[in-house]
Amino acid sequence: APGTGIFLLVNAVFTITFYLAALRNRPWKQMMKLEPRDYPELYRKVNWIACRMKAPKIHRIYLSAEFNASVGSMFTFVPGLRTNVLMIGYPLLCSLSSKGVIAVLAHEFGHVSGGHLSRQALFFHIRLFWEGLELGLFDLLLYPWKRCFLRNFDLLLHPLRRSFEQEADRRIVEYFGREGVQIKVISGDSPLTVSSVAQRAGIPGAEK
Repeated sequence: APGTGIFLLVNAVFTITFYLAALRNRPWKQMMKLEPRDYPELYRKVNWIACRMKAPKIHRIYLSAEFNASVGSMFTFVPGLRTNVLMIGYPLLCSLSSKGVIAVLAHEFGHVSGGHLSRQALFFHIRLFWEGLELGLFDLLLYPWKRCFLRNFDLLLHPLRRSFEQEADRRIVEYFGREGVQIKVISGDSPLTVSSVAQRAGIPGAEK
């Protein structure tokens, strides 16, 4: 039927648009790439941690200027194939001890082994589409709605993202607990808030 053909065509156009947008809008485009041939020991240690956390191999590492770390996937023009990427901030590296860096990486790999990236992919692409949508003069009419939509979209996803963070922390506890390492939470929040978060993450002695 003509209606079915139009429906399938529209879905195909949107699917291709989302995929191409993901290929173009990579957060590490402006970051410094650390080549494996120049930093073989770094790649070896990073992938050792990934293996211990049951996460896939990291193929590329990028250095950013942010006080943050994250793991992502770089999709290729061949659907289904991807390259795993670690992004870590230089200020963060300077502020942590070697054990602190291991803990941060274990947390990020906990997101991967927990399947958080796959579950967040749909929401990421929805937000990416509306954030990058440009309709010329119609933007004047669409902008107020788009701003409201994106704000409420982020609020709606906040509980999900928080649950992912807590699950990743629990995976750190599982890993470091087997290694006999004592884990502590350092935060500027009130002691009751820190204790509550630590208990949800399963950190021993969190009630103290």
